Amino acid sequence: MTPTITSSARPSASTRLAYASASRPTHRLPANQRRQKEFFELWDQMRARKLTSQAKGPVA
Repeated sequence: MTPTITSSARPSASTRLAYASASRPTHRLPANQRRQKEFFELWDQMRARKLTSQAKGPVA
């Protein structure tokens, strides 16, 4: 059986982006990275909202 290569060796795009943006303020990032950062923030909000709505169950 061959060993499977996991993706944990290389940090994900969001992790790399978090590291890159942690040291620098948002307004100094290149436009595409800034948009990416905003997207990931929105994505996290959406995911959190989805998880909380699932936890609450169907809304009456």
